[in-house]
Amino acid sequence: MPFQMGFTKESLIAPPPVPDNLYTLKLVKFRPKASEKGTSFNLNAQFEITTPGFEHNGRARMVYESLNSNFGQSTLDYVHATGLELAVIGKDENGEDLMGLPGVFVGQLEHPDDPSKWAYKGPLIGRGFQAELTTTTYQDKKRNNVRAYICSVPDCAVKYPDIKHSQNLISNK
Repeated sequence: MPFQMGFTKESLIAPPPVPDNLYTLKLVKFRPKASEKGTSFNLNAQFEITTPGFEHNGRARMVYESLNSNFGQSTLDYVHATGLELAVIGKDENGEDLMGLPGVFVGQLEHPDDPSKWAYKGPLIGRGFQAELTTTTYQDKKRNNVRAYICSVPDCAVKYPDIKHSQNLISNK
């Protein structure tokens, strides 16, 4: 008899969002993709909630966030939450440093116009951080999103007096 996968109805229902609160998460992976307009790309981060007691059916719950290349503030906030700092990845036309994620995207040089073929390799994978989660509605379904990443860079305010971390990353569309 050929193998068949069987699921109960209950196992197919997505878990309800966790209550709005502060949680510990870690990056599982990025799934880069070009934006709908094609003028930027989304990293589509998959975070796992590692705070004990918030599993569902014995499995970790996931939070999905779209870090967009045109909104550097959210990327900065996320990287600083991990205790790391943005990396210098090049220079702009004026000779100013261009900042980006620590690590590399394998396949970026071979497929510069197709982020879906990139694979992130770097220190953010599996690295824990604190974030405030809130419940939002998307396509009539409730889900969790990151309201704010909690910076853990030592002396961040002293080292970077011009940086102000976001307290609310949720857009009010």
